[in-house]
Order: sequence, then C-alpha cells, then structure tokens
Amino acid sequence: MGKQSKLSLILLIPYVAFLSGCTNTKTPEIANEAGETTKLINAKTFLETLAPKLDKTAKDITPQAFSGGSINGELSGYLLSNTNIKSNSGMQEKIDQAFEGWVEKSVGDGIGESYVEYLKDNLICSVFSKVNYNPEETMKPAYSDEKDPNKKKETSNELEKISTENSQSFEIHCAEFNEKNPSPLEFSFDFFGKEPFWNAELRASSLTYTIPNDETNQFNTDSTYIWFWGTSGETLIFTGEKYNLGGIAGEISKKNCIDSGFGNKHEYKTKIRFGATIFEGCADKIDNFLVEGRKGIAENLFKKINYNNYSGKLDPKTTFYSEIQTKGNLLEIFLTQKGKENTEYLVIGKTDDGRETYWQGEVPVDADTCEKYVKVPGLMDFGIFNSCPRG
Repeated sequence: MGKQSKLSLILLIPYVAFLSGCTNTKTPEIANEAGETTKLINAKTFLETLAPKLDKTAKDITPQAFSGGSINGELSGYLLSNTNIKSNSGMQEKIDQAFEGWVEKSVGDGIGESYVEYLKDNLICSVFSKVNYNPEETMKPAYSDEKDPNKKKETSNELEKISTENSQSFEIHCAEFNEKNPSPLEFSFDFFGKEPFWNAELRASSLTYTIPNDETNQFNTDSTYIWFWGTSGETLIFTGEKYNLGGIAGEISKKNCIDSGFGNKHEYKTKIRFGATIFEGCADKIDNFLVEGRKGIAENLFKKINYNNYSGKLDPKTTFYSEIQTKGNLLEIFLTQKGKENTEYLVIGKTDDGRETYWQGEVPVDADTCEKYVKVPGLMDFGIFNSCPRG
C-alpha cells in the first residue's frame, strides 16, 4: 500500500512473526458463495476498452508500475492518460459508466482534482483527474471566507467558471493483483469466536469486532482499518492497528472448524491477535461482491445476487445502489433514483428458498414489520432494523 511509516514497519515485524506458515506465496483458491470461478480481468485489455473514451488508442497505453493505498509494494501495471480534454466532454460520466459495479475507494481530493481507486476481482485501477487551471487565479476564491451573501455567490460563480472553461486531465492506471499480493476483496469473512465469546466481520480494509473487556467484564464493539493483506503458504494474513489495542494481526486457513457456541460447521479457521490477546475461532467466506464501497446500477446487482422480488417505487434500470452492509445472511442496500430525490432502503435475507425481502422503503421501519420479522436471527440488530422497539 505505498510507502509505510517507520512506526507501521516496526509494528508489523512482531505480527508477521506471529502469522504461521512457510514463505510459499501461493494464493488460496477461494470461490464465491455460489462456487463459481471468477474470470480474471487483464489490466491492459481493460484499458484498451477505455482508450476511445479518452480519445486515445491502444498504442497510447504505456507500462508503469502501480503503487497505491490498497496494495503493499508495487504491481506491474499500465497507464492511459489524456491531459487536454474539453470540460464539456462528459468524461466523468464515461468514467463512472466504465467502473459501474466496482468497489470505489475515495483516497484524496484537492482543489480541482481527485484521486479514486477502484477494485474488481483481481484488478485495481486508479483514476486521477484535475482541472487545468492557473493555481494563482484559483487560490484566492477557493480559500475565501467572505461572509457577504452576494460576494459569496460571486466567488462560487468564479470557481464554477474556472472548472467549466478550462480543459481537464485524466490518468487511468490499472494493474493485476498476483499470488504474492492478493486483492483486498479476497478478505471478506465473518468470524465466530471460541471461548471467550467474540465475533468479527472482515470486509477488505475494514474490520468490525466485538471482543471481551477483562477490565469491565463487558464487551467492546468497534472497528478499525486494515492496511496489509498477504499470504503465508495457503493461509491468508492481514494486519492493522487500533489506538487503544495496538497492533492487530490475523490469519485465515481453509480448515474445517466447529464453533463452540452453536456447534455449527465452518470451512475456515481463524486466529486474530488484538494487541497482546489472541482469539481463535471459525470463519465463513462472504461473497466479496457484497462489500462496502461497491456502487452501480440496481438491476445489475439484482441479477448478480439472483434477487427477483423487488417491487418498490424505483426503476432498477436507472437506480443506483450504494452503502452495502452485510452480516451473515442479511443484506442492506441504499437505493437512489438517478436524476430524482427518490430513495429507498432495501433489506433482504438469504434463506433456503432464496432471497426474502424484509423491508423496502424509507426509514424508520414500521412497527408491524418489526413485529413480523422479530424472530429472524440477527435482524433486529442489523442496519435500519436497529430502530425497532425491543420487547
């Protein structure tokens, strides 16, 4: 993931030692929840499909190593750029269409520029865009603290004029993850702890956990950022840190496991160190399509997850989905109608009979619906159903 601080490297050393396994970097073969094998994407081929949108050809694609926020080190990659695109070309809309259905990670923005990373299957792409403006002309209105409403409007119009009258630059940089450097999307798991009770949800760069607090004899629920993903033999490993715990390091191996709480069978074992405390347990692989940050057209999502029961007020063909949340068999999605202010929350579950709709509409969930589904495992503590009254 780009350059790490000395502190991060120091913290990493003892936890890499903790993670077991040999130095073989073979990537584990983990299928999605349907057992389907994902067809890998070629970075250069993908850029070749984008070249015409940037008024370029395949000959304009150049090799360039990739380093960024979602990788550790560098990947072999390719770059496609155009530094003189008309502001009215609709380029941003073309970019959005090209990355529909990808996981979007906004990394940074500045005055008239932005840098966004996208993830899909084995591919990572970054898009850097900026307005070709004169910085000296822009700094004054950009940092104006004008209080007068009329002058504030003039300043806003001035900035708008700069962004619409100047040309734009776009750089699209793509690379493929490899055996040594797996995609963060492979790290999508639910963890179930043995005694003492604990659980956690790993979704690429986010780890949400509930662990016991020995000092208070209660449980702490929190989340943290994961900044390293890798392999040790056939074991997936990840590390991060939390200010009140110190380093966090985990490993996931494909070995049958029975959790001590309910006696359920799971296909993976896990071991996670929170600071100085090690927790062991079982793990379930979660469909890495359903992760936070993925955005796209609702109709495409419904086809992907085989959901045919939508009967809400929005048109799936022109509705965007975002803000994905998952827990066990539960899924929550936020829907927004393109060009309108209409929105909905959709909460569905995966059952033996397929996908079942628990809620589609605005918040809060009404009392009758809360009562109807009160016995669905985990639902009352999930997403917008948290607002349901407790009996």
